Amino acid sequence: MIPSSQAGTIYSNTEQVDIALLNSLPVPVFICDTDGNVHFYNDSLAKLWSTPLAVGQSIFAGYARFYKHTGMIMQSAEPFLRSAYKDGRKLDGEEFTLQLSAGVTRAVMLYASPVNKGGELAGSINTIIDTTDQKSGEEKEAMLAAIIESSEDAVISKTLDGIISSWNRSAELMYGYTSEEAVGQPMTMIVPEDRYNEEYEILNKIRSGDRIEHYETFRLTKSREEIPVSLTVSPINNKQGEIIGASNVARDISKQKQSEESLQRYAENLEVLNSVGKIVSENLELQDILQKVTDATTQLSRAAFGAFFYNQLDENGESYMLYTLSGAPRNAFEKLWHSAQYRSVSCNIQRRGHSSGGRHPQRSTLWSKSAALRHA
Repeated sequence: MIPSSQAGTIYSNTEQVDIALLNSLPVPVFICDTDGNVHFYNDSLAKLWSTPLAVGQSIFAGYARFYKHTGMIMQSAEPFLRSAYKDGRKLDGEEFTLQLSAGVTRAVMLYASPVNKGGELAGSINTIIDTTDQKSGEEKEAMLAAIIESSEDAVISKTLDGIISSWNRSAELMYGYTSEEAVGQPMTMIVPEDRYNEEYEILNKIRSGDRIEHYETFRLTKSREEIPVSLTVSPINNKQGEIIGASNVARDISKQKQSEESLQRYAENLEVLNSVGKIVSENLELQDILQKVTDATTQLSRAAFGAFFYNQLDENGESYMLYTLSGAPRNAFEKLWHSAQYRSVSCNIQRRGHSSGGRHPQRSTLWSKSAALRHA
């Protein structure tokens, strides 16, 4: 720090420059003459500078480079400061990046106020505000915002009262509401009525600081379609660590669920076919085989019931029809048989079979409830 007696060579006592006050400030302050030479700097500037400054030394001696935020290298900051200490103009928050001789880079804002002595311009009082942490935070926020906006997941933030405060592009695509339509609305706008309590429970957990991960549920689109989603909900904290809201990340798992259902059906069908194969290999009773095949075909086609018709020759060589039935009692099927119009496929070959006790005209058909309903 330069003593106040030396600083007084520029500023007289009548100008009320309080050197003690300047030295106590938590921000770097320096005083320079009209040539840009330093006559005073406070402790905060000494901490920022990597090399000590002496009275009469240029303020720029402590810099290795001076950059404008466009990235253009400036050999000297004098063109910017000159407007204050040379031309009597004021600098109000000019942004720079300073690279000190020790290789330390800081983002700063420069404020300069010209001061007169005896009615003439004597130099300027200059203040440097270090905005490095602020800039870093802004860059991180901008990067986070870009990541959220480009995410394939629907990312929504909400208050602890369940009011939507942000809504990304994927949320628009998933739910059908634009950001303008959604922000300010309650989260229940995308929650099915029978799941309102689920949303309230999630908010209660968030208030307690809990995190919900990969919770599978259903949400409602603008067209009132329910879609399966996987939710991850996390508390949002302010700088004091207080919970002020929640981030709600939803992933549409419709395709995943469809794949799971397809695999499940495949496994079930495979089990049915394996059981049929086992019956055929272990049981030579044709009527048991036909009954098992009828049961399996009805199950695989997901019909309510099914029947298999086949021809049989009696001892006189006359042909009559028998059938095996699955999924319905015989008396109910008989009534339906006589009342329904149905489509049949003719077959002239003799088939072996199991009789359930019913005889019908000479045809062979695999018939299901859906066929009868179509032709009823």
